[in-house]
Amino acid sequence: MPGMLGNQGQEGNVGVGTGKEVTEREALAQMDRCPSFAQCGCPLCPLDPLYHRRVGLPGEPSCTLRRAAREALAIGLRTPFAGRTAAETAKDARRAVSLARWTALPEEQQDVVRARLRAGRALLPRAARGNSTSEAPGTNPPG
Repeated sequence: MPGMLGNQGQEGNVGVGTGKEVTEREALAQMDRCPSFAQCGCPLCPLDPLYHRRVGLPGEPSCTLRRAAREALAIGLRTPFAGRTAAETAKDARRAVSLARWTALPEEQQDVVRARLRAGRALLPRAARGNSTSEAPGTNPPG
């Protein structure tokens, strides 16, 4: 895949924005650690050190390797998102903000929110409640 990182066969350095630079050969070696790399048709590889600079087009395939596997492969590599996709990184950031907001609430306020969620969940049909083992009030178990 010569020229994949834009230098058309040159062995020049490509920056990763951290003050350190990666050669095209090193970048390809990083992506080659993926077990699916040889047959992969994904133009945006989360193991690519320049992943954050690339743009995907609608309809292009995305990485099918599981997140845990990509994160394990990325250990020790210079990747911008540690093997995660941009969507996964954004979702993690939103979760961190939500968790910080939740833990900042006083315990009494958390109890009020929990009670409100329990009341709303009780109104849902049993199938929509998920893997709950408890019966809704006023329902008879089958059998």
